[in-house]
Amino acid sequence: MAIVKNRSKRKRLKPSVIARRNKMASLIKRIIPVCFMLALSLVLLIALRAMFYRIPFFRIKEIRVKSSESRSDEKLLEFESSELLMSLRGKNIFKTDIHNLAKALRDNYPQYRQVIVRRIVPDVLEIDIIHRTPVLLIKSFGYYPADKEGVVLSPETDVDKQLPVVLGISMWARPKVGEHFDSTRLTLALDILRHIGDIDVMKKYVVRNIDVSNLRNPVVILDNGLEIRLGKDDMKKRFNKLEVILNDTEIDIMDLAYIDLRFKETVLGPR
Repeated sequence: MAIVKNRSKRKRLKPSVIARRNKMASLIKRIIPVCFMLALSLVLLIALRAMFYRIPFFRIKEIRVKSSESRSDEKLLEFESSELLMSLRGKNIFKTDIHNLAKALRDNYPQYRQVIVRRIVPDVLEIDIIHRTPVLLIKSFGYYPADKEGVVLSPETDVDKQLPVVLGISMWARPKVGEHFDSTRLTLALDILRHIGDIDVMKKYVVRNIDVSNLRNPVVILDNGLEIRLGKDDMKKRFNKLEVILNDTEIDIMDLAYIDLRFKETVLGPR
């Protein structure tokens, strides 16, 4: 009896499949060298970083403090010799987190509005500090200077003797040094002070008080005793009216007891 062997026919691949396989093989051949180079670069980077962290050449030897004010004061000297800064000497300059350091310095020294820390390779940290400038005094249980953002400064801060004093804030309020004093009355006083700064002619006068005890009728009092009664709404419009009056050469401000801007027509009160 004859034995018939079944020969399996080899399946032939379609040209499109062969093309895809060839393309994939070509792609893999191109990717392998790239992956190798990336891995090598990563290893070199880690090794280089480890070298920078370990060699003494990059240890901090000097800390330079640059102030926005030319004068030196006790607080600045205290800042320069603070335990936090002194603890950095001898540490690796690259391991020092300059962003967290700047934040810690701002928290510890609220009298500085901005603290910027830079690395100067190989071994110097440079710190730029910008002082907060007091623009008014809050009369509360005592007198507290505050800057244009409403941040309270230490009562020991050197201030201009001609800074306006804000009246009308509760005597029981205890503003916390270094914090923003959250007060509607202080916000209003700062807004008034900004408008005053926009009027050139106001530079001839000294603002003695900003009385915000009545929020519906804040009053600016000049050093000559003149009262400027502002009213509540549309502060910009009221200050525009004030500017016209102050620039009027036929009006002698020294003869006035008050300027009332609360009404449609400005009222001038003689002494």
